[in-house]
Amino acid sequence: MPLRSDIPARALKRNLKRIMLFERLETPEGHRYRIRLMGTSLVLVWGDLTGQFVDVAVPPQLAPRWHAFLDLMLQIRQPMRFVARVDFQAKSYLVAEIAAVPLADEAGNPTMVMGALHISSDRQWDSIVARFPGEDRY
Repeated sequence: MPLRSDIPARALKRNLKRIMLFERLETPEGHRYRIRLMGTSLVLVWGDLTGQFVDVAVPPQLAPRWHAFLDLMLQIRQPMRFVARVDFQAKSYLVAEIAAVPLADEAGNPTMVMGALHISSDRQWDSIVARFPGEDRY
């Protein structure tokens, strides 16, 4: 699992517009995730959520799903790639292909998740799903 400092912004320059960066913060009530960075192409789809907490930025019924994904990424400490229909702000006609990577702080503790997203129309859903034969689908 790379350290956050191992990945300078310059290395992400080509894809920065598609990047989301989440930071896990410990609070007396438990942990929360703050959206630290939201690329400009993602802002065009969902608006700028930079600096907001996931449990405030997304609808209450979706926040547990986002938290579960981010918790899983930090637990398994490995990259993951998946495809999902967008279920946010009535944009269910979109599909997101996501490559996510957990990142560690300088002490080696997993504290951040970086996701690179490619958003497309769901008219391509069948061809996208066909690229993943035998994969679990939820």
